[in-house]
Amino acid sequence: MIDEEPGIARTYDHFDISLAADPWPIFEALRSREPVAWSECHGGFWVVSRYEDLLEAGSDWHRFSNAEHGASLPELPFPRLAPLEVDPPLHREYRRLMNDLFSPASVQAREPKIREIAQELMRPLSDMQRFDYSKMFATPFSQNVALGVLGFHDSDREELATWIAEIAINVGMDFEQIFEPGIKVLGRIGERMEEHRKEPRSDTLIGVLMGGEINGEPVGDQDVLTTTFMVLFGALDTTVSAISGAAWYLAQHPEARARLLAEPELYEFAVDEFVRWTSPSQGMGRTVMADTTLGGCPVRGGDRMLLLWASGNRDENEFPNPDDVVLDRHPNRHVGFGAGPHRCVGSHLARLMVRVAIEELLAFGDFRLAADSEPVWVTGLTRGIRSLYFEH
Repeated sequence: MIDEEPGIARTYDHFDISLAADPWPIFEALRSREPVAWSECHGGFWVVSRYEDLLEAGSDWHRFSNAEHGASLPELPFPRLAPLEVDPPLHREYRRLMNDLFSPASVQAREPKIREIAQELMRPLSDMQRFDYSKMFATPFSQNVALGVLGFHDSDREELATWIAEIAINVGMDFEQIFEPGIKVLGRIGERMEEHRKEPRSDTLIGVLMGGEINGEPVGDQDVLTTTFMVLFGALDTTVSAISGAAWYLAQHPEARARLLAEPELYEFAVDEFVRWTSPSQGMGRTVMADTTLGGCPVRGGDRMLLLWASGNRDENEFPNPDDVVLDRHPNRHVGFGAGPHRCVGSHLARLMVRVAIEELLAFGDFRLAADSEPVWVTGLTRGIRSLYFEH
């Protein structure tokens, strides 16, 4: 039993596939016994698991920096990916550029197109008695929406998805395996940049960056490359996990499906609850900038730290009945999009995508988990389902 093992944080590894399907017991043990504790994996890092400590560390970039060694853990051998891996005040300049593109009004204007994409993907599933919802809907839906917002072509989807998946699988495991797909992704971004250079646009991320300024200077090509890479990597991973996780829950709880259909006003709360409950962004790296304390624990300057957002989202001191999905949970101050200045810039788009996906799934009719299949999970800094078979 986890409760009987001393020093549970010492061997904690967010890439441990054995924890992918059910990490919650070890998170609960960490919060109750070792809320800020040292892991010896990946060169050593502090594991932060309690909600209040996560808010403190996530909001205090002076003490806990994204820029010093990046937000990945272990550190990636790439240039810093702005805005995620730069700190204020420079971080604010990047967010200023991107805010209009990802504002509630801009995102809402995209809803008809996003819904059209969802309906086109769901339509052929009605003729199948058994289908992989994650692979046939959640993944291509997230990819198609995100690539359009960023400034890619529909024809880019398959290759970009393959390359991003190769990077995600090998991050933290085998750096040599991420160079080739990483170069391919950057090459494709470069091709789209050249198109935007010839025909400037302001309705895509690449276009906004190429037409923008940072501290009064035009955004350089390398910054366009790395920022697009960062947003692309996040968009093709976490939203798939949130949608698949919500669908997995709804397939097992027909009473929740019935309530959402009867009370559509609940979607405003239910989407955030599914983000909290699924917690696709499992954690994020930081670097301690000088000797300090967090949660009463002394931490040393230069140490790496993992802010375990997923654990904070199940903290019983913040969320009553944290392991339950409460469709009308309010307030819901979850950290599913992070916290502080580096909170996810695309949260409004992600919420809309999750809502549209759920609405179209419920409009599909009756469905259930396939009897002879189990979900396939992946884990790391992000965590989620990549194969999920339904029957209807």
